[in-house]
Amino acid sequence: MLNFQKIIFSFLYVLLFSGSVLAAITSRPMAVGAIIGDPTGLTLKYLIKPDRYLDAVLAYNTGSATGIYIRGNYIVEFPKFRTLDGLPMNWYYGIGGRVYSRTNSKDENKTYLGPEILLGTGIFTGSIPVEIYLEGGLVMNLTPSTSADMDAGVGIRYWF
Repeated sequence: MLNFQKIIFSFLYVLLFSGSVLAAITSRPMAVGAIIGDPTGLTLKYLIKPDRYLDAVLAYNTGSATGIYIRGNYIVEFPKFRTLDGLPMNWYYGIGGRVYSRTNSKDENKTYLGPEILLGTGIFTGSIPVEIYLEGGLVMNLTPSTSADMDAGVGIRYWF
């Protein structure tokens, strides 16, 4: 199991580093932040077109079942769908995948892998480049057996 975690952490490090370099070269916006819920962890959002993003989450669960959670989605956004107290409110949907490797209280290791459909909404604050968002996703686990799962969280991202 330790080798699997090393591979995943290495992959994420390369992904995040190359995304940072690419963002600096092309001057495309990127956001980093945190999400609280299921999962709770770090989030990265990278603009690839005016209304298209790549979204990634890296989380670690420390509850009764400890483990690492990795999610990536291709996001389509509908900007300024509504306003809330004069602030632009967007909604978005995405498709991607999730890997969740965990160990329960009986020391049983399980790795859940499957596609995900994501829905969310975000509000951008006034002059500060901050996005506050709420999202939820439905995952179809393909391993270790077929099952459905839901993810949901609220978060904040800083755009730079």
